[in-house]
Amino acid sequence: MIEKHTTPSSAPVPRSPDRFLIGIVAGAILLVVAALVMIAMQPAPDYLPDTTPENIVKNYLLALQRSDYARAREYLSPSLKGYPASASDIADMATRNNYAYYGLSGASGATFTVSSAEPLNNSAGTVRVRVRVRQFNGGGLFGGSEHSSESYLDVTKVNETWKIANGDRWFAYCWTQTSGCR
Repeated sequence: MIEKHTTPSSAPVPRSPDRFLIGIVAGAILLVVAALVMIAMQPAPDYLPDTTPENIVKNYLLALQRSDYARAREYLSPSLKGYPASASDIADMATRNNYAYYGLSGASGATFTVSSAEPLNNSAGTVRVRVRVRQFNGGGLFGGSEHSSESYLDVTKVNETWKIANGDRWFAYCWTQTSGCR
């Protein structure tokens, strides 16, 4: 009788984990954790001295973002024909015209940057402060989008203090009207 010699089955030999792959994964996790820590430790924006038209605009937008409508009202020119009677008037305007005030809530992911400040050719000494708005729309890990636009606020001196007198966004047109906002 001929004996058949069999070889052990060719089952895969268990491999040890690839150290290089483990290093890459660990490094990626470390980078994500470091980025999250850096974001969490960033100081919250703070108000700037009310000495320049640019600072007035930044402070006004920050007050609106923080829903500090009393402070936002302080940055508006009291010489406006329809000057808001109270902080709640500004809050109502922001709620009713949320399309114009979009991006001001902290959850929206919008950032504001003063892009320029140019004197207008008028006798009032008005400065047009342009603001670049970048809005981020989440869409999952790889599906977000970004939209950028520019708006302006006009700032003029009232009793040696800069105040907002007009604008195309974050400013209610009815504040320039004698009848005010109704």
